[in-house]
Amino acid sequence: MSNIFLHYKKNNINLLYISCSILLICYGFYKNGILLYRDTNGNVLTLIRPILIPLIAIGVSQIINYIKNKKISINNNLIYILLLSLSVPLNINILVYTMFIIVISLFLEFLSSKLKVNINYIALFKILLILILFILHNYQYANQMELLHKYSYSLLDILFGRGISGVCTSSMILIIISYMILCTNYYYKKEIPFISLSVYFALALVFKFVFHKVIILNSLILYSLVFIASISFMSPVSKLEKMIYSIIIGILTFIFTYYFNRNDGVIFAIFIASFINFFDLK
Repeated sequence: MSNIFLHYKKNNINLLYISCSILLICYGFYKNGILLYRDTNGNVLTLIRPILIPLIAIGVSQIINYIKNKKISINNNLIYILLLSLSVPLNINILVYTMFIIVISLFLEFLSSKLKVNINYIALFKILLILILFILHNYQYANQMELLHKYSYSLLDILFGRGISGVCTSSMILIIISYMILCTNYYYKKEIPFISLSVYFALALVFKFVFHKVIILNSLILYSLVFIASISFMSPVSKLEKMIYSIIIGILTFIFTYYFNRNDGVIFAIFIASFINFFDLK
């Protein structure tokens, strides 16, 4: 596909990503920091972990950016690393996570532009992290209280952010608000999350009425579609390509969520769908 990269006022949309991330971090700090610290009589690390995880991502990205470019800036690589960091499991090993962030930050700064491979790197990095966590037996999204089944959630609780999710991605309401904020920017590809979710819900309805099984949307799926699938430099440009890309994501997300991984099936769907960037569809 020719020229999938958009030339736009990246600072404007990047500032929107930062603003929305701050909203999610604040709620993540409340749910996975303050409440967990109170309910478990945890230590200081328990309290600050939801803030520490994105701060490590920001700090490493900016240090490497400064080493290469002799300046600190809100560039695309920072946004990619930040968006990834918000969706990682709360209980991730901090040392492993930090080393991983260093490696992918170096890759983004020094190698990604030279490779010219048009895939969704955020999804690729998340898949690699999932594999590492599986190997280390550290792949678990539930926090300490959720593992003990101390909470009982209604649908409303899950909608407002009380469910199991990434460190800062549990509030579906805030993700929807973030989507509306991002839609104010002309260059945000708002049709990608919309079409993907529509396909996902259509398949879920068919599955419910035909097979009498309920598949519920979770906040990690919503976050991944709003923030990761639609990232401008890693998704198609033309209307036809965006529609096909979105439909593929919706179908694969439904399949992978039901048969493979309810939390991260969407990431595999986004990564596979991003290979449409290699084709020139008119």
